[in-house]
Amino acid sequence: MDSIFVRRLRLPVRIGVTPEERARPQFVLLDLDLQRDLSRAGGSDDLAETADYGAITSGVSALLGGMEVLLLERLAQLVAEFLLAQDGVVEVTVSVAKETPPIMEETSGVGVRIVRTKG
Repeated sequence: MDSIFVRRLRLPVRIGVTPEERARPQFVLLDLDLQRDLSRAGGSDDLAETADYGAITSGVSALLGGMEVLLLERLAQLVAEFLLAQDGVVEVTVSVAKETPPIMEETSGVGVRIVRTKG
């Protein structure tokens, strides 16, 4: 299966288990993989035959803009549901990481990755 991907989409969201974490938006980093057939777009050179990554990133940004969630898992699920609603998308992989996780140890990343299939 073919795929369209977006890497390191950086967006603010109110997320966290504690009220202190949710007091102001934190930045999350998203990696999005959308599985769909791209052969028609490859043959026609027509944007209508594919998933518009500009519209996808704007849609995810709008979705997260008014959101407040406790868990990265919930955020990833909501993004996956949005992506699966796009025409022709049959499977998505969504990775979400906190840019600055609330932990004492030094790490290069903390997050979740989920895979969801239409149907």
